[in-house]
Amino acid sequence: MRRKLFNILIFLIPLVILLATAWTIRQPMLRQMGYRWDTYSFEEWTLRVLRGGLLNIYAPVDENAGQGMLVNHPPLGVALLSIGMRTWAGDPGDLPPDTHAVDLNPDYIQALKLPIMLVDLVLAGVGYTYAYAVTRRWRGLWATLTGVALAFNPALLIDSAWWGQTDSLLALFLALTVIALRFRRHTLAWVLYALAVLVKFQAAPLFPLLLVLTWRRDGARGVMRGLIAAGVTALLVLSPFALTTGIDTVLRPYLGTVGQYPFVTIKAHNLWYWLLASSHNLTGDWFTMPFDHQTQAGVGIYVGFLSARMIGFMLLGVAVLVISVRAWRRRDAADEFLLAAALYTAFFMLSTQMQVRYLYPALVLLIFACVTRPQVILVAALMSVTVVYNILLLASHDFPFWQSLYDALSPIPEYIYALVNVVLMGVVFALLWLRRPFTRNT
Repeated sequence: MRRKLFNILIFLIPLVILLATAWTIRQPMLRQMGYRWDTYSFEEWTLRVLRGGLLNIYAPVDENAGQGMLVNHPPLGVALLSIGMRTWAGDPGDLPPDTHAVDLNPDYIQALKLPIMLVDLVLAGVGYTYAYAVTRRWRGLWATLTGVALAFNPALLIDSAWWGQTDSLLALFLALTVIALRFRRHTLAWVLYALAVLVKFQAAPLFPLLLVLTWRRDGARGVMRGLIAAGVTALLVLSPFALTTGIDTVLRPYLGTVGQYPFVTIKAHNLWYWLLASSHNLTGDWFTMPFDHQTQAGVGIYVGFLSARMIGFMLLGVAVLVISVRAWRRRDAADEFLLAAALYTAFFMLSTQMQVRYLYPALVLLIFACVTRPQVILVAALMSVTVVYNILLLASHDFPFWQSLYDALSPIPEYIYALVNVVLMGVVFALLWLRRPFTRNT
């Protein structure tokens, strides 16, 4: 009995210290604006929830009449933000035209960020627990290092605690999905994946890995069970919204946002940035970037008759095929997180229309992968540097730490960061073919 109690304390004490410290360092950032335009949109969406109910968030609005931006996110992320606004701030009442509550009172910024900060802590706790569960030697050390990497990494802090984005909620469900795969809970993995899709459409890149590993380990019946479970989960969540405002409005975040910003890159330091940096001015505002195909606004980037957008799809397809073959051939290797990280790295690096934050899920998955593949630690460390600098190109610097970090990283040309990301993608793919992960599934 004493031994069991001692083991519980050994597990809990570092975790509590870790989470308490993570909470403390986020506090000064909660009441400051990290990225104005997303904060404005989140305020508008959550106020609609307060005034019209959650089920009416997809009701049409007239953007030209000052009614705010249409909701283009799936419901779970919006619901999370609304909880914060309802719990800690409330309805600010009528505001003057072209005025936002977040500009008048920092309490509203804090209300939007607090739920995201709590998700940050949950993600760190999940990483700590996962590492503790799958390692046999030095498990306390591995658990603490994993938790620290998730709780204090500036590249993750800037996205959630500073910018105020919901990417941490997406990453949490993606990590839980891969953990379920790791422990052969395939039906549960499909349910968790459905929840990830209900947070953001950027959950899509994980689908091939989920499909291949389920098929190889559990057969066609396992895939059918998973598809049914995921479908029922999505149906239960989306049906109330569809019955309230119509199925077309509910599907808008999935069907109406693809191609919304038809640029080769939206300041994202990926393969396209590196290739075009010498021939195009990519250091200006994101809306001045070259188009990835022919649009009404101008001619895009073409190689022969193929647009950059089509080439990006083709390159991503090849990468997905390589990863899927690797998963098919070594279905029992304990490197599900490395496979998932490779998918998200390829998605960011090879696709057009990428935004600066879209490498965030790959970094989170790489940190989890470090537990069974210590060789990945250096890759994750370098990617942390490229991710935080990429996000700093758009995020506010009105906080001493972020300004100091930007001053330290900005002397290096942006195309160098893109080149580093290209190399890191190559390293991740090379590591996929090493035969011996640190531990193996049983």
